[in-house]
Amino acid sequence: LLMSLLFGSCQRIMVAPNYSFEKEKYVGLWYEIARLDHRFERNMIGVTAEYTLQSNGRIGVVNRGYNTKTKQWDEVHAYAKVGKAPNLLKVYFFWGIPGSYQVAYVNQDYTLALVSGGDLGHLWFLARKPQISQENKFMLEEMAKTLGYDTRKLIYVEQMNVPKR
Repeated sequence: LLMSLLFGSCQRIMVAPNYSFEKEKYVGLWYEIARLDHRFERNMIGVTAEYTLQSNGRIGVVNRGYNTKTKQWDEVHAYAKVGKAPNLLKVYFFWGIPGSYQVAYVNQDYTLALVSGGDLGHLWFLARKPQISQENKFMLEEMAKTLGYDTRKLIYVEQMNVPKR
């Protein structure tokens, strides 16, 4: 999910700082509902992102997904640090080079989120459950359009018919 933030160059966007964002409420398991296509998640279904608070103040990141081509579960580990605002994170996978992770929207109960990679080539819809309502899907699509994303390019991720880990 987040590995792609380190690669590619697209038109940059900046999500507005959200100083009321609480990383303590954001941690936990999220299901990837939709994404823009990129090579690190190609052929992936059942994609999740799990965030944990670490004792050093960092956020642990574990991304998992089932690759339909290799018929295997893939997993990648990283960590994140809070950037200039609580919702603007820097994610480190390797080489000490951070990728941008911008929580553009999270609802009041922290069950639905829209995440930008800092450019128009990286976007994710996340939820605490494997499926969301049509109303929430429409709302997230409209928010993404407002940020400049072409929502016609979204890939909705299969979460229900996924082999067991």
